[in-house]
Amino acid sequence: MDVDKNKILLRIKNAVQKIEPDSEIFLFGSRARGDYNEHSDWDLLIILPGELTFSRKMQVTKRLFEIELSENQLFNRIFFNRDNWLNNKLIHASPFYENVIKDYILI
Repeated sequence: MDVDKNKILLRIKNAVQKIEPDSEIFLFGSRARGDYNEHSDWDLLIILPGELTFSRKMQVTKRLFEIELSENQLFNRIFFNRDNWLNNKLIHASPFYENVIKDYILI
């Protein structure tokens, strides 16, 4: 079954920004590159301003889980504080950072 990528991305954006309006959401990995298959997950980098608390991450996770269930898809969520993502030299030197920057789609 082929999924409507744009519909799912819009649902993700709306769900996250409803509770975290200043967030940035990036799709990366196979779904961003276009070399995914029907069983591929959706790799999401979610950047939040301010303190990255468990409560904030869980609120976003709950919203995304509703979409996962209704669309029968799997999301891999990775959260970062905006200042760390933008300014931390150790993060910028990591293979993870390189992977995201290479092929990301800003949602």
